[in-house]
Amino acid sequence: MKRRQFIGTSAAAAVSAFKAQGRDAVEEAAAKVGRLPRRRLGGGNREISMLVGAGTWSREAIEAGIRCGVNFWHKADNWWSGSTPPAIAKNREAH
Repeated sequence: MKRRQFIGTSAAAAVSAFKAQGRDAVEEAAAKVGRLPRRRLGGGNREISMLVGAGTWSREAIEAGIRCGVNFWHKADNWWSGSTPPAIAKNREAH
């Protein structure tokens, strides 16, 4: 299985588990993963999580990612003002 296929399959499995089990599953998944380590981005002082989130993730997966400390989002330009996850919109500078 190639990397992109693995990522897509893993994300799909996580989404279906979240949807089947609801909000408790998000909290449980975030607790199992814990806080993600961070690394410096480029030459600046900005630190980002080791796992980069995807703007195409489901709301449940985004919420779990935020709880684990994901603060860098690939394809976040897919979010328009009305669709930005509330936790990110409240603290835009942190993401």
